[in-house]
Amino acid sequence: MNKKPKKVLFFGKTGVGKSTTANMLFNLNFMTDDSVACTKIPQIEYNEDYHLEIIDMPGIGESLETDDVYMDFYREWIPKADCITWITQSNTRGYKLDQEYILFLSDYIRKDVKFILGLSKFDLFAKSELEKTFDYKEGQPSEEQLTLFPVKKNDIYGVFSEVSEGVFTLSKENIVPFSAKYNWGMSTLKEKILPQEGV
Repeated sequence: MNKKPKKVLFFGKTGVGKSTTANMLFNLNFMTDDSVACTKIPQIEYNEDYHLEIIDMPGIGESLETDDVYMDFYREWIPKADCITWITQSNTRGYKLDQEYILFLSDYIRKDVKFILGLSKFDLFAKSELEKTFDYKEGQPSEEQLTLFPVKKNDIYGVFSEVSEGVFTLSKENIVPFSAKYNWGMSTLKEKILPQEGV
């Protein structure tokens, strides 16, 4: 008897790169746009290689009106998720909206869900503070960015731990920086998302 595919939900604020990330990781074709929100209803694709059902959710915080419209989608799909890949930006210090939505949706999040926190746009991380930023030619972060990241990781772990306690388990190992644009960190993110053998 074939097992049901694991459901991987891509979730987070609008404009952080959820669809682009899913496309890059699993060779999908979700619509993307740098300036206009494309995902208005959950987009669902099956990945045969990994036996995964990948659901790209509409982004939170697009507008008051769309948040109300999308809420029914969130209530439907979040309880079904085996893995929530929550995408937020590495190059910001503002995570209040992420916190608010975790609290608001906490009744729908399974306690045993695998929760991956993907920090997108690492090519822009600490850009204004560094003389040597991301190496765009090689597609690699600078030594300064990598040196600063542990501080960022501890900070964001604290921010998300404030609202995840009692809702789901957040592990520091599952906080993954990446740049979809330059294909950096993507293999690590994918490894974290994929189910372990026999699970």
